[in-house]
Amino acid sequence: EMDVHQTRDGEVVVMHDALLQRTTNGAGLVKTKTYAEIQALDAGFHFQRQSGSFEFRDRGVYVPLLQDVLSAFPTLGLNIELKQLDPPMIESVLRIVEGLPKEQVVLTAGHDQIMHALEQAKPRYPLGLSTAQAKSVLWRAYRGASLEEFRSRALQIPPRYGFLPLISKRLTQAAHAAQIEIHVWTINNANAARRYVRAGVDGIMSDDPGLILKAVC
Repeated sequence: EMDVHQTRDGEVVVMHDALLQRTTNGAGLVKTKTYAEIQALDAGFHFQRQSGSFEFRDRGVYVPLLQDVLSAFPTLGLNIELKQLDPPMIESVLRIVEGLPKEQVVLTAGHDQIMHALEQAKPRYPLGLSTAQAKSVLWRAYRGASLEEFRSRALQIPPRYGFLPLISKRLTQAAHAAQIEIHVWTINNANAARRYVRAGVDGIMSDDPGLILKAVC
């Protein structure tokens, strides 16, 4: 699972934040920098172990291009969230993933406008749901209403919203009846992973995928 932004010169980079300062030694918006400027930054600068050490600082860790990730892991399944609304980046992302098998890619966006633009682009890859669409699916499922509008999409949600559990038998049954997959994030506990698999979720996002694989396979 990865988030992408686009640089000033049109390169698509794998980066969670729109701003550089939380995860690199740079500052400012990704979209205002060229890729050469971003590549020169230290993407390991702020990574701190629980012991307090900054062992990835000054080790040549850099912000990768989406194409770099595809080249390094050509068979990896990719859940790509488009984070940047303006300037638009959908065409750039579709050009990069063009040729990959349909089952290898899910394209998603939390932002409603980006998701609407993705829908209009009609990619051959399955789509996730925007935040508003996800809320609609949850509300409809609990009311017993039809989910056909979102057929063959991926509902990607946290396990809870405040004190309210979101994963339930009613939700999984309603979603699966419409061929909607349920992906839950972010699960870093083996027992929780087993519990959600038993509850019928189709995918788990984790900061420790090795732990989750051992727990559920």
